[in-house]
Amino acid sequence: MNPDLLEVEISSSVDPASGTLDNLINGYDNEVTFNQQTTITYSYPIEHVFDSVRFKISSAVNFYVQYLDRDGSWVNVIGTPSIPATSVANIEADDANVFKFRLNGALDGTEIRRRARKMRITFLSGCTIANLLFWTFSYFDTLIVRDGEIKSAKIESLQADKIKIGGDNAPIPLAIAPTDTLFRFDGSLLSTQGLKPLGME
Repeated sequence: MNPDLLEVEISSSVDPASGTLDNLINGYDNEVTFNQQTTITYSYPIEHVFDSVRFKISSAVNFYVQYLDRDGSWVNVIGTPSIPATSVANIEADDANVFKFRLNGALDGTEIRRRARKMRITFLSGCTIANLLFWTFSYFDTLIVRDGEIKSAKIESLQADKIKIGGDNAPIPLAIAPTDTLFRFDGSLLSTQGLKPLGME
């Protein structure tokens, strides 16, 4: 996924030894390697609510996650610099580590959500990672619309007959034919095709 799509800015404390920072959100097949400890920061255009982090990594590595609060302080939500969390090596192609945010970064305890514009993760040694995503219930890292295109949270094009509600197409009228006779009444979206509604005979 192109980071411009969501206007996410990605930075790191050291440059990757291979791959680019943009590759971090371009799926499982685009790996990025760091040869030493690094902090990766995601900056979002507006404040969002986050509750977890997900990433694919080639080996077990200690790490911790923080968010920037409204007072400008970095606050622990997964592990801490002194008591970090530990990832597991992801072997399968679509395997990943998923960690929930917890109060004060505790490894057990109360799960939390935090509102922020900046999130960062620090890996305490070199690592090879892919598909690094901070998850949220209100912000979509990946949004797929069949036969449509979304840019910067704006729908550029979408075919109404491709919208799915449950297992059926959404009953959205695509047009009113010029030959239709339209009787307007409360709650009507469709032409009555020249037939008066019930109660208007």
